[in-house]
Amino acid sequence: MQNNNKSFILKGLDCASCAAKIEEGVKRIEGVTYANCDFVNSKLSVEIDDSYELEKTIKELKKLVKNIEPNVEIIEYENEKIKDDNELLRRGIRYGISAILFAVALIFNLSVYVKFTLFFISYIIVGGEV
Repeated sequence: MQNNNKSFILKGLDCASCAAKIEEGVKRIEGVTYANCDFVNSKLSVEIDDSYELEKTIKELKKLVKNIEPNVEIIEYENEKIKDDNELLRRGIRYGISAILFAVALIFNLSVYVKFTLFFISYIIVGGEV
């Protein structure tokens, strides 16, 4: 018999007591063989028995979490990792474009206005979120 391991990010979990309630509640769900709610990292790790329907068990788990802590957003860990990878790629592209503009303004003998424009655009690209 094999188990499915699933991890979830519990975004917005700010109560250690609620994390303990979630862990205990998830352990009582039929088909769950192991559950651990890590309050510090806001991560819920679950093992689900293969003989039980995975999607149904996950729906029950999400319903339980929403009943205990309605403001918590439940995100499957794999999806969060993909989002992080995409964000790193976008950030790298922004930094690369900004570095090229900065280098062009620094190296080439351009007018003051063009240099200022390139420096300014470079700064906006890198620090746009601030």
